[in-house]
Amino acid sequence: MNVYTNSIVNVDMTDDVSETTYETLIYTETGIYKKYKKHFFLYETNKNAQEISDGKHSFFVEQQGEDKLNKQHVLTSIPYNCYFVNRTIKKRQLDDNVTCIEETDNGIFENIYFTVSDHEKIKYIRSYLK
Repeated sequence: MNVYTNSIVNVDMTDDVSETTYETLIYTETGIYKKYKKHFFLYETNKNAQEISDGKHSFFVEQQGEDKLNKQHVLTSIPYNCYFVNRTIKKRQLDDNVTCIEETDNGIFENIYFTVSDHEKIKYIRSYLK
């Protein structure tokens, strides 16, 4: 399960990165397409989300399930109004069941979130928030 927060995350991703992956996305009016091998397929995101409020400083939104590629919908031509995104994903293992993930889009826009195995590990994430 992915846990997002609107607070500032205090995790240094320059050291101790366990895995770095790259992906290419195309944002169009009809949806998001992700590159798989040499073609772009429709990228279906999960819509299930739950908000958990921590009284003082942070709000968590949890997303359960996996995002997947729909290989029945291939992008045959690139639309006029679209955005290409080259995403770098860095993963750092904080605990056995907690992983910090930093996504950087086009080297500019940054998104940091956590992946946890159960609800009890959300308490552990609070120590990394400012």
